[in-house]
Order: sequence, then structure tokens, then C-alpha cells
Amino acid sequence: MTGDDLARLLDLVRAELDQPDASAEDLWREPSHWDSLTLVNILFVSEERFGVTFTPEQMERVRGLVSLIATIDEACLASQQEDRHQDQHRGNGEHIAQQQLPEVTP
Repeated sequence: MTGDDLARLLDLVRAELDQPDASAEDLWREPSHWDSLTLVNILFVSEERFGVTFTPEQMERVRGLVSLIATIDEACLASQQEDRHQDQHRGNGEHIAQQQLPEVTP
């Protein structure tokens, strides 16, 4: 996660917690005030902002900012790997499509 990504995430969490003046240090602590609804909102907004999709297992692991950052990083890595995998298959399909097939005569 880049510095800009972290700043965006901190702003997102501040907005969801309705604490615009919370310091980064306050947000680093495992927050007891993150109720389940707040956590779900933070997860969904994070998915939208970072262009990832969390698995149910990843969502269950998030308990605060530290675990959220780790989960976003994990989801970004999985998304990049999936993109590479799709690109490889797409490339193979193009290669096959470009090959000349022998003519079949009845």
C-alpha cells in the first residue's frame, strides 16, 4: 500500500467513524468503537475505493485498521494475479485464433 493509498484509507475510516479530526495514531489502535455495521460499511467502501473484492474469510479477519490494511493488500495481490492469469489465457486464445486451420473438403 502506497502512502497515498494509506492517506485515502485513513480519510475513509475517519468519514465512516464520523471522526474527521481523529489522528492516525488513534486510528491505528484496535478500535472498540467499530461496531459490526461500521465495519461492514468500511469494508464495502474500501472495496469500491481500492477496486478489490474481499472474500468472506478476509472480511472475518478485519478487526481494525492494521488488519484492514493487510486485507486490502492481500486482495490487491490476488486481483493482480487474477488479471495476469486472464491476460495469459487471453493471449493464448489470440495465438490459437491466429493460427491457420487446415481446410476441410467434403
